[in-house]
Amino acid sequence: MAEYDFQQLGVRVADQVAVVELLWPDGRSPDKQVGHHELATCLTRMRGDDDIRVLVLKGAVDGTFYAPFTGGEHSAEPSRFKKGVMSDPEHLYRALQETQQIMDAITRMEKPVIAMVNGNALGLGASLAMACDFIVADEEAFITDIHLANHHFVPGAATSTGIVPGDGGVVFWPAQLGLVKAKEFLMTGRPVTARTLADLNAITKAVPASELQAAVDGYVRELLARPAWALGWTKLTINKRLRADLELTLDASAALEALSMRVRDDYPGPRGKQTL
Repeated sequence: MAEYDFQQLGVRVADQVAVVELLWPDGRSPDKQVGHHELATCLTRMRGDDDIRVLVLKGAVDGTFYAPFTGGEHSAEPSRFKKGVMSDPEHLYRALQETQQIMDAITRMEKPVIAMVNGNALGLGASLAMACDFIVADEEAFITDIHLANHHFVPGAATSTGIVPGDGGVVFWPAQLGLVKAKEFLMTGRPVTARTLADLNAITKAVPASELQAAVDGYVRELLARPAWALGWTKLTINKRLRADLELTLDASAALEALSMRVRDDYPGPRGKQTL
């Protein structure tokens, strides 16, 4: 059996099921660059691990699935990761490459991936959840793309602060919701709960927190009862259109996200106000 030893991920593999705890061990990442790299590496390795048939992604602590706030949990200041993307070409290259690797691994691997959303999934966390094949969530958790409006969750952030959703949101939200609702949620950054998304048929299931583990376990049992090859190839064919959209869009949106990081949000423009 393959060994999975990471600084910021907790990995358990048993009975053909892998559980990956994100931002292990306390729900926050002391070094986002390391966490980003490890997640890309872990998911890529698991695709080729024959001891794994079902993969579950979950938050290490209840209340946070994956919420990589800018500069830390309660800060509106740019993080070292963001500053590196803005100033270091190698850092930028690796950030874009690893984002593509993460989304590619989830959508391409011939194994069902379940997002067990046991807390807020924000920014990249929302894209991670939406990329999965099954999204089972605490009904009160927020699943929100905060790129254009992180002030809803980051105290002190300006309402004009925002960057392009470059980690897959522009692909996954339209795929799950259709263009009209996807534009509403992405462009406004309005907080949205798992219950609302379940009612819109955008995620698989929203349940009370006390029922979340049982709901995920139920799906795991059903999936393991299906024939492995037929199940994997079914996912592969369903995701072909999604993968085509990722190929078309992800690198452009990631590059434009990096570019938007370099543009001051309060830049007044030639007429004294923000303008294109």
